[in-house]
Amino acid sequence: YDCSDNVNCFEIAGQKAWLSKATRVGLQNLLHVEKESGHTTTTLYLNEAALTLPIDKAIAMLATLELYAAECYRQTEVHKANVVALETIEDVEQYDYTAGYPEHPVFES
Repeated sequence: YDCSDNVNCFEIAGQKAWLSKATRVGLQNLLHVEKESGHTTTTLYLNEAALTLPIDKAIAMLATLELYAAECYRQTEVHKANVVALETIEDVEQYDYTAGYPEHPVFES
């Protein structure tokens, strides 16, 4: 469930998308380099569409995504520990592994 679009998702400009950890880290580095070089806008590519944003907004967006991903990771670890502690098949079958995840971020373009 934690690898599904139910969790790995954010919305911007009416589109759903996701950025892998490696992509988020790479973009954060790039955005800081662009900002230090005097750029005020950047272009991100989501679902093959170009999205031009102010650099500060893009940096804030990526920070929000990173915090969201961390919260989801923690919730997944809670679920893993809970399932390991269950003692019956019935308990495992009834366990709601979808509970507790935060709402995915929604950004305005």
